Amino acid sequence: MKTLFKAALAATVASGLFAAPAMAANSATKPFTATAKIVKPLTLVNTATLDFGIITMSQTFAGGDVIIDQAGAVTCDAALTCTGTPTAGAFDVTGVANQGLTVTVQPTALLKDVVSGDTLAFVTDAPSAITLDSAGLDSFNIGGTITIPADASDGTYGADIDVTVTYS
Repeated sequence: MKTLFKAALAATVASGLFAAPAMAANSATKPFTATAKIVKPLTLVNTATLDFGIITMSQTFAGGDVIIDQAGAVTCDAALTCTGTPTAGAFDVTGVANQGLTVTVQPTALLKDVVSGDTLAFVTDAPSAITLDSAGLDSFNIGGTITIPADASDGTYGADIDVTVTYS
């Protein structure tokens, strides 16, 4: 009987060691998509300089503004005379067809006369976004406002102002 008991005990232990676990493993598989969009670099060419023309102050001038909008229209304060050939700044952009671009321009600056050191406040008027056409081309203009103080010196005022275009 001892032998039978030992055999039954051994069989019970062996079946416990080799039996399948009570809980089955669970797993799930789901694919995902990886993408990359490649774009060629943008080309930006300045085709016209923002030029406020010749501004003449009247005898009674107490300060005022000259405005050139993006279309190139000039608004000259009543105590000023604007002549010459004022123009809005102009740019051509080349890139990937039908892509939206963000236009960033330094919003304010000082135009400086290198002889006197005097400055004029300048505020930019530029588009914030453009879209390239089906050929990957577009153009845009930049205008702005200068504020001329009553004690402005004669001279030619200017500044280099950065314009940046980036894919949106």
